[in-house]
Amino acid sequence: MYIKIYDHFINKNIILVFTLCAVFLLTSCASPSMPISKVDNIQSEHLLSFSIVGDIMVHGRQLRSAYDRKCKCYNFKPVLAPICHTIKKSDLSIVNLETTLPGENYSGYPRFGSPDALATAIKWCGFDIITTANNHSMDRNKEGFLRTLKILDKNGLKHLGTYSSVKNYKKNRILIIEKNNIKLALLNYTYGTNMIDVPEDVVVNIIDKGTITEDIKLARKEKIDFIIVLFHFGQEYLRYPDSFQKKMVKLAIDEGADVILGGHPHFIQPYELQNIKDRHGEKKQRLIIYSLGNFLSNQRQRYADGGMIFKFTLRKQKLASGKSRLIIADIDYDLTWVYVKQLKRKQQFFVIPVEQYIKNDQKIRMSKWAHNKMKVFYKDSRALLKESELNIREQLARP
Repeated sequence: MYIKIYDHFINKNIILVFTLCAVFLLTSCASPSMPISKVDNIQSEHLLSFSIVGDIMVHGRQLRSAYDRKCKCYNFKPVLAPICHTIKKSDLSIVNLETTLPGENYSGYPRFGSPDALATAIKWCGFDIITTANNHSMDRNKEGFLRTLKILDKNGLKHLGTYSSVKNYKKNRILIIEKNNIKLALLNYTYGTNMIDVPEDVVVNIIDKGTITEDIKLARKEKIDFIIVLFHFGQEYLRYPDSFQKKMVKLAIDEGADVILGGHPHFIQPYELQNIKDRHGEKKQRLIIYSLGNFLSNQRQRYADGGMIFKFTLRKQKLASGKSRLIIADIDYDLTWVYVKQLKRKQQFFVIPVEQYIKNDQKIRMSKWAHNKMKVFYKDSRALLKESELNIREQLARP
């Protein structure tokens, strides 16, 4: 009698242990696109990591700050230096260039024109891809427009969204990048060009339902693994997306886009991961961030004085069946803030990683006033993005 009870006790506990282990594995280890039953079928896996930042603008105060009287030249490398180590860790890094490179007569808002040294610093810092379709694309008319693209090419920076000719547009309408055995299509659109006419012989990608639909259709024909759409859209100085942003995101996803990256509002806005079915019947992960905020500018008002480095990884798993499983993983962000240090004769701008400077014990020491202002930005941003972080956890916890 005693033995039978003991055996029954052991059997119940064995079942309990196995049940707990199964639950743990399903909730802790499996992603929504990787059922636990198929883990053993993975033959190989390829990864592609990203760092994405928002708008780079150069206002008049920044121009004066970057000028070196000794060499009579401009230098933007010190501005970006504090965050370059993070940018260089990723396989691909993207930034929106919200200025032009006219070669002379530099100016800030409202008609941006920056020195070529800005492109040099962007490349030096580790950025790979520049989006150029934004409301300031035509700030220096056709001459500045064309020269901007020429200087980006000279610095070995891939770019998309604006094109030097109709012929060039037709040839490079979709930027296709193959890296780490993952094939990407990138598309970039803006809501407008500040009412400055675009000459007929050059192209600026304007947000248009028909164009977006056709572009994504063409990308799908190229057997792309992931389609990334970068929008310059939305009402400025809002902390949450407006109806137009939501409408355009829905359009892109319905057509088959996997990742939507937004900018222009100058404030950070939420991000989310969703399992959504497109009009082709494919239900899979879609990553959306409505606004990355300002990466570099002289906008000092609350919420506009910083931004983020948005990070994620694209995974491509080859299965024994010969099919591929595509996953969006490692979604995270680093907050950045623009610190303006007062020197003897001028000011120096720095884009700093906020969390490293919370204690103000780094090489670049901030004034008490600036440090407190940075902490306000940190608190505001963390509170705003709390819901986004919860959304990601919930999505990744689902079997």
